[in-house]
Amino acid sequence: MVHLKIKNHCKTYKWNGRKVTVNGKPFPFTAGMVVDWLRKDGIINDWQKKRFKEVSLELRNSHSHLEFCSTDKPGASTIAHAVEEINTLFDSLPIGAEQN
Repeated sequence: MVHLKIKNHCKTYKWNGRKVTVNGKPFPFTAGMVVDWLRKDGIINDWQKKRFKEVSLELRNSHSHLEFCSTDKPGASTIAHAVEEINTLFDSLPIGAEQN
């Protein structure tokens, strides 16, 4: 939720979010930048980074930026996969990180 608040704050004050820094580091303005940051800080491993970038983000983008309206819902396996990926990410967070 903090990520969205920072993006909204930038929008409200007409700041270029791509030039904002947090603790001296560039703010990860895109989902891909967030995944890169998580890997660089050792929160996720190379395999997880690849899965998030090549699979999860691709699925997210294809469902978020539709070129046509879908007539069916995602299958249970798609939802289960998303849940597994999210749980894996949060299970690997250092203790106390979720409080920030």
